[in-house]
Amino acid sequence: MSIRRFFKTPKGLLTIVLAILVAIAAPHEGIRIVGPGLLSAVVISAGLDVLILRTRHTRWEFPSGAVLTAFIVAMVLSAQTPWYAVALTLDSVRYSESKVERRRRPAKTRAGADTAFVVEEGQLELWARVSWRTVAANAGRGVVDRGDASDHASTNFRRSTYAGDWHTLDLSAADRALFEQRDPRDTEDLLRKVARGLSGRVGRDVFDALLRRVDD
Repeated sequence: MSIRRFFKTPKGLLTIVLAILVAIAAPHEGIRIVGPGLLSAVVISAGLDVLILRTRHTRWEFPSGAVLTAFIVAMVLSAQTPWYAVALTLDSVRYSESKVERRRRPAKTRAGADTAFVVEEGQLELWARVSWRTVAANAGRGVVDRGDASDHASTNFRRSTYAGDWHTLDLSAADRALFEQRDPRDTEDLLRKVARGLSGRVGRDVFDALLRRVDD
């Protein structure tokens, strides 16, 4: 659809009406305050939409939907409201083992020599700590709030250790599985648990911090 035809459609007429309202309200609110948010919303959304339309059709089209949506969103949001961004920094990560019990288990090598390996059972814990900062990106105020959060997760482990090459041992299938299993540190289960815990804590802390600013 050409630009001339677009402005004869209901969406085109609505875009003209919104543009008139913006022209009336912008001087009162401050063009330097309204302008950057409005222009960035229209340019970015229209630029993306025009490329998408070009890939779907054989000719260039005016991104009517993107322009109209950008106008509506930019007019609904307050021009004086800062754009808050949250920055996260991973401060520390550490593993620890606790309640470890060791048992010596007799075994034989493939050559028939007597030997033994050790079976260890215990609990593996992962501790992580992050710091967060909220930044008023469009207000020139820098960091407005900061804090930190920590969380941990644990899992039980059972493994075998041998002073030499365990491949030389004559092992049952169950004992061999203890040697072949992956180290719990290499799995993603603990990382997922800690990530979920941290995201919940940081989300609540940031929400409470921003809510206090809204109330003020």
